[in-house]
Amino acid sequence: MKRIQDTHLKGHVLHKLMGLGIVDTEKLDSGQECTFLDESFPSIPGHKVEALIGTGGMGRVYRARQLRTDRLVAVKVLNPGLMSSLSALRRFKQEIESVARLSHPHIIQVFESGESRGLPWFSMSWIRGGDLSSVSLPMDPRGQCDFGY
Repeated sequence: MKRIQDTHLKGHVLHKLMGLGIVDTEKLDSGQECTFLDESFPSIPGHKVEALIGTGGMGRVYRARQLRTDRLVAVKVLNPGLMSSLSALRRFKQEIESVARLSHPHIIQVFESGESRGLPWFSMSWIRGGDLSSVSLPMDPRGQCDFGY
C-alpha cells in the first residue's frame, strides 16, 4: 500500500483518484494521511478486480471475480472524466438497460450494476479472447461485414 505524502496533490487529480476508488476517501475526509487502496483497480462491491483488460471512450473494462458466485466477469466502469456529462451518464445507463433486456447465446449477459465511489459500473459475461479490435471480420467488396447469410 502506497501513501500520498505530497501535500500539493490536490484538486482535479485527487478527485479522479477518489472517483476510481484508488484513494481511501474516508481517511481523506477525516483529514488523516491518505492511502492508496490499490495500485490501479477500482473497488467494486461484491467483486475482486484482477486486471484492466481494456479502455475506451466511455470507460474501462476490468476482469474481476464475482465473489458471491465465484465466477469470472467483466466489469465496465464509467470514465471519471465523463461524470459531469449528463448525456454520457444517460448513454452508460442506457447501455446497461439495453443489454440487460437481451437474451441470446451470442450476446453477453449483464449480471448486476451499481455505483462505487460515485462511478456507475456493471458486470457482464466474461468472454475469453481479445477485444473486437483484434478480430478479423469477413468483408464484402463494399467494405461491409459479410456473415454469409
